[in-house]
Amino acid sequence: MDPTLVLGTGATELRDLFSAEQMPGILVAYMAGIKVAFAYTVGSIGVAVFIGMLMPWGRLNREAVKGAGAAA
Repeated sequence: MDPTLVLGTGATELRDLFSAEQMPGILVAYMAGIKVAFAYTVGSIGVAVFIGMLMPWGRLNREAVKGAGAAA
C-alpha cells in the first residue's frame, strides 16, 4: 500500500478509497499517528504552563505604556 495515497486522502474518504480488508491496518496506523500528535500537544502545553508559572508576575506601568503611544 502506498503511504502517500493514505496521507493524501482525507479521513472521511478512507472507506471510499480502500477495500474492507485494508481498512483495519490503515485505521490502526492512522490512530497511532493521531495519538502521537496529541501526546506532543499535551506535553507542549504542560511545558508552557510550567514555564509560565516560573515567570515573575507583575503589573505593567500604565504611564510608560501611555507615553509609548500604544493604541488601546
